[in-house]
Amino acid sequence: MLTLEGLHGLGGAQVPVRELVELNKALQTQGLYKATGGANAGHPAAMGLGTGAADFTPLIPQSIQTVLDSATFTESMVKFFRMLPKVPVGSTVHEAIVMNEHGSLHLDPFISEGGKNVRSSADYSRKTVNVKYLAELREITDVATMVNTVGGGSVSKQGLALETQAGTTSILGKLERSLFWADSGSSDIHFDGIWKQLTQTTFVGANQTVSPKVGANSNNYEDLQGSAVTSDKLMEALYRVYAAPNYGTPTSILVEPRTYASLQSLAFSKARWGLDAGAPQPITLYNGVLSVAGPTGAVPIISCPLLLPPQTPPTASVPAVDPTGLAAGGVAVLELAAGPLAASDYAGNGSNMQGLVDGVGTAVADSTAGTYRYKIVAVNASGHGAATTTKSDDADNNTRAFKITITDNALTKTNLYYRVYRTGKNEADVAGNYKWAFDAPAKAGGDTIIIDDFSRLPGTAPVFVLQATPDVMSWVQLLDFLRRPLAQTSTSVPFLLMLFGSPFVKVPTKNFVFGNAKLGV
Repeated sequence: MLTLEGLHGLGGAQVPVRELVELNKALQTQGLYKATGGANAGHPAAMGLGTGAADFTPLIPQSIQTVLDSATFTESMVKFFRMLPKVPVGSTVHEAIVMNEHGSLHLDPFISEGGKNVRSSADYSRKTVNVKYLAELREITDVATMVNTVGGGSVSKQGLALETQAGTTSILGKLERSLFWADSGSSDIHFDGIWKQLTQTTFVGANQTVSPKVGANSNNYEDLQGSAVTSDKLMEALYRVYAAPNYGTPTSILVEPRTYASLQSLAFSKARWGLDAGAPQPITLYNGVLSVAGPTGAVPIISCPLLLPPQTPPTASVPAVDPTGLAAGGVAVLELAAGPLAASDYAGNGSNMQGLVDGVGTAVADSTAGTYRYKIVAVNASGHGAATTTKSDDADNNTRAFKITITDNALTKTNLYYRVYRTGKNEADVAGNYKWAFDAPAKAGGDTIIIDDFSRLPGTAPVFVLQATPDVMSWVQLLDFLRRPLAQTSTSVPFLLMLFGSPFVKVPTKNFVFGNAKLGV
């Protein structure tokens, strides 16, 4: 066995790993690494006056992994961006021609002998999308560019390469979430994600009153109002999109992981415990692929870990000095009675505030009276602020919305938009109880007023039934993904990872969205 004395005489020769492991054990069990005054493994006390160390203390051999551990998401969890068809473009404005109709189907195709029919022509439309710019700012020290950051093995990468890899994963994660939720109505430097492009969500009143109420095409959107999505609902959406006049052939269904788990459980229970095990089921789990029977074959259901934005508010501003300037007391929340608002999208369901007014504006008894708390996070080009906390008491059953007033008149040239987080009814002021509700733009002049009509429910996520084919949707990309060095003004090396592009849904009617689908079983 290799001993400490034998180690000194190796002269650079290779040593079997098993012998190094045995040496490591011996150093620990025999106490050879300990100095007289005690020392941490790998960091013996410095020799010198008053240390009590009589001799040099050997280091314990340290374990170097061959892979890099990750406490966050990995690139394999980026699902939607990977499936989007990529279209290279050479301009910051991309234009597409969409054929809406080959010819009028209302015209009778029959003619008499020797006669002719009315002329029929195709119907085209022109659609454009603006390329937007995404970037990730990273920085490493000069020393890190010159040495191996971690050590031997497959992670023995120079600091620049390692930081580039981490930055690439980070920007892909942000892009994935933006593909779902980004909204040019919140900030003109954002592109519109598929939620906006498919549901046509609008901000009401030229930013004077901002409501996240969905203005979706009723033929391609259904609000589940907190109920779970079922296999029957998915099949209904697939065939509704397939039928005239949509003529869509969806290629995938994107869901949040907890929704995926409930659907998988449904498929498993039906396959194993169904009364007629031999009968085909609308939802199946085969070779690890969950799918629903569609009009042209099985449509896969895909679990997207990054489908929702970060659900809890940040604990502090970034950078450390709040760049937004929004005062801690700069947000007020008031109850808002039904009168000033339009008719509700919801009938009373006994559990959520949007049930307080029915479709014709008549008060409906509901059990929502209680306290709701909000956190508001201001965002601008320099970062985001700390979350400001407020609460509102809902004392009567005529209230179905809250009016959030942000005193930002002097800050409107700085703040781009606000992230709104909300607790459930009567939940305590605990960080984990606040969940993301929606984003809203800052008003161009005067204080920002936001109406929360609870059209997005906590504990829910949308379900996207998509036809991800080049003729329906794509990612238009200007230039390749690139790393651009920045001016070095200190002993650190800054650089940008840059990606220029936008999602482009050319034919929204070939897709379907379920809103407010329950998470989990």
